[in-house]
Amino acid sequence: MIIGAGPHAGAVLDVVRSRGVFEVAGVTEKAGSSHSARPFHGLPLLGDDAFLESARAAGVTHALLGLGWRHMAARRALAVRARAAGLLFPAAAHPSAVACGGATLGPGAVVMAAAVVGPYAVVGEHAVINTAATVDHDVRVGANTFLCPGVHVGGGAAIGADVFIGIGAVVADNLKIGDGAVIGAGAVVLCDVAAGAFVAGVPARERGPRPAAGGQA
Repeated sequence: MIIGAGPHAGAVLDVVRSRGVFEVAGVTEKAGSSHSARPFHGLPLLGDDAFLESARAAGVTHALLGLGWRHMAARRALAVRARAAGLLFPAAAHPSAVACGGATLGPGAVVMAAAVVGPYAVVGEHAVINTAATVDHDVRVGANTFLCPGVHVGGGAAIGADVFIGIGAVVADNLKIGDGAVIGAGAVVLCDVAAGAFVAGVPARERGPRPAAGGQA
């Protein structure tokens, strides 16, 4: 099943369906959410977050997070809750994605279409490598981190947990990006980024603290 029924969940569903390994039983969605009142790509709504505790009894064994980057805290909390209920988180990669020799995808990691994970790179649990993004050799991507479409991360870089890197951004090799940092779309990052910082521009410069969460992703 997929936890969450917003726009990002649809992209996760596409990866799972493209692989053809799992049959998706349905989705869950927070009670009262606008997403819970509409059909979700032919899948049933299994219930709200409380369904996690009864999922195994209903025959559901595996789950993936479908909440987007604007819901980092909820993603972490729901992953812990699902594991406590006995659900397993597989890594999922689109058939057109490439995971090179020695690359490691953590539990719940999702690699979208045409993305590349280089040799000996490590993608942390529940991290998302989006469409046509590239993670070069020996990169470390932390848990729950989002790389948007077209992001390129140079070899040996260390990306922390809960990081968001916007569409088309470039991170030069061997840099360190701290936990919770946000890198704006199209930025070119040439130096380390502190935890919780927001950087943007070419070259990227600090613009203040991480933007507040919100939205429907």
